[in-house]
Amino acid sequence: MESLQLKYQSVISELQKGNRGLYKLDLAFKNELIQKWDWLLNQTKFSSELRSEWQMLFCLINHTTHYDPEFILKLKDTYDLFKANMASDDLWIYYINSFEKHTLSYYRIQSLPVDKKVLDTLMYFLESKNSEVLEWALRVIESLEEESLYFEKAILNLRPSIFKMFNEHQRMSFQIVELLNKKWASYRARGK
Repeated sequence: MESLQLKYQSVISELQKGNRGLYKLDLAFKNELIQKWDWLLNQTKFSSELRSEWQMLFCLINHTTHYDPEFILKLKDTYDLFKANMASDDLWIYYINSFEKHTLSYYRIQSLPVDKKVLDTLMYFLESKNSEVLEWALRVIESLEEESLYFEKAILNLRPSIFKMFNEHQRMSFQIVELLNKKWASYRARGK
């Protein structure tokens, strides 16, 4: 697993230089990632050491040049584990980014409608009390275009008032909701 750590350090170094840190996933490295992922999924407690292992894993899967369909099932298993163990908010944010990169990219590239179970995964994040988790969920939902209509009622029920916007994440969430409202009106006007 030493190569995972080396690749992680390489990605972080590229990001610190202002680069994107993307890398092409080869089969040997992918197998190593999956082996690490399986090991993490079998751990029952979240320690600070495991938290950093999860961060490394998410960083590596978020910086592949392309989505990988094999990661979709692993992300589902990760969601179940995190939900059952009340994962920390920062791990959920990493998860959301990986979810978009691999699961939603699969549907986009295959030109398929997003499965309802996949959309329901995103619905879970709309219930988050953490403003940054909510912001990232809204960003992903906004990227769904017409399929974002699935979330309209839930999103409109959580709209913060102007007086509740104390931090940058709440302000950004409010702006995303406003953008979604405009897009939803446009979709309806086109008859979609």
